Amino acid sequence: MGFKDNNPKWKLYYNPAKSMQTIPREAFSELHGLIRRAANDSNELKAILNGFSELIPCEPTQNWGWSFLEQDIALFVNALESKVSRGRLPSFMDCLALLIETGNITRSDSND
Repeated sequence: MGFKDNNPKWKLYYNPAKSMQTIPREAFSELHGLIRRAANDSNELKAILNGFSELIPCEPTQNWGWSFLEQDIALFVNALESKVSRGRLPSFMDCLALLIETGNITRSDSND
C-alpha cells in the first residue's frame, strides 16, 4: 500500500503555513547515507535500489557488488529528486517507507 493509496486526498492537506509541496534539496543528499545504512550487504542494497526503481519508476539496477551498487545510489536518488521536483511527493514518501520496511533503519532514523 503506497502513500497515495493510504492518503488519497493528500493534496488537500497542503497548508502553506504548515506544509511543504516539495522536499528540501538537502534531504536528497542525506538519502544517500540512509540507503547505505539501510543495507547490510550488497544483496540488500540491490533489493532496496530495485524497490526504488518500481516506485520512481525507472530501470532497475543490473549491477552486483557493493561498490558498483553504491555508485547506482546517486542515479536512483537523482531520478527520485527529478520526480519530486515535478510534484511527485508521494514517490519520496513511498521510498522512505520502503527503507523502513525492508532496510536496517527505523522511523526515527529517517526523521533525524
